[in-house]
Amino acid sequence: MSDLAILEEVYSEDHYDINKFIQPGFKVLEIGAHIGIFSLLAANRVGRDGFVLSIEASPQNFELLDKNRRANPHVPLKIMNIAAADKVGEVSVYHSNWNTGGHRTGKAQGFKNLVLSNGLSQLLDRMPAGEVDVLKIDCEGCEFSVIEGADTEILRRIRLMIIEFHCFDGENCDRIDSAQIRLQNAGFHCDVISDVFYPKEGYFQTVIARRRR
Repeated sequence: MSDLAILEEVYSEDHYDINKFIQPGFKVLEIGAHIGIFSLLAANRVGRDGFVLSIEASPQNFELLDKNRRANPHVPLKIMNIAAADKVGEVSVYHSNWNTGGHRTGKAQGFKNLVLSNGLSQLLDRMPAGEVDVLKIDCEGCEFSVIEGADTEILRRIRLMIIEFHCFDGENCDRIDSAQIRLQNAGFHCDVISDVFYPKEGYFQTVIARRRR
């Protein structure tokens, strides 16, 4: 998938329904920023009183993300070249040979970079007041370790999640249901908003998880 295709998905098709889920003044955490399309839309939406932290594991994508951020100095956007995982450490990021949005920490073909990782707890500690109004996760498979590595107290510091679950070549398919059960047990209501199968990539499911009061 090209950068242009991702721009069409996020901006033209409004896959994440940004104006519905993100309001002025919100604090937004994005895991898997790619080159910053969602990041900049969210930062413009939250405005001066809001805050957006976007992380991107791929050094190559991060260069473009940083370039796009610097071209928009007025928005409240902070970016970091780190990966999300179940804990602090280092992970290998494998780069897709054909899809700039398909780099991932799971087993894959292509060259790899070793990058620092943070768990969800450490990422939330980087947010104002340590809380998040909207967490968006699209990290090509690392979503499972992010959710599984966070205890209920950490998860409940998030009001709403937009999560894209990935099943590549049959891998992780069984973890989609278990991840949603994990969220439900932590006090979230989960709604599936899209199911898509791509022959060259795999099965993707997008879920909205809302914290119950």
